[in-house]
Amino acid sequence: MAKIRFYFKKIKNTQPYKLYLEGKIKKIEKFLKENDVLNVEFSLIDKKTFYTEFNFQREGKLLRVTSKSFNPFESIDKAIDKLVKRIKKEKNKK
Repeated sequence: MAKIRFYFKKIKNTQPYKLYLEGKIKKIEKFLKENDVLNVEFSLIDKKTFYTEFNFQREGKLLRVTSKSFNPFESIDKAIDKLVKRIKKEKNKK
């Protein structure tokens, strides 16, 4: 299984977001290989804006996607959708 690390910045109660992120990451598990690394950053930029960043590393290649939104769950959803598209695009290049 891939290594998945979570980083939270400026967020006090991280548990609901971590559970939501873990559920969303299940959506991409079929694309993950054993030596892959997925770093997830979720933070509050200002009082209203949530920021989600995924850094996906495979075989020395890095895919980075980001999303911002006033709704924390929308920020996560947008970032996951972008990551899925990027992974599929990279897979089709080979």
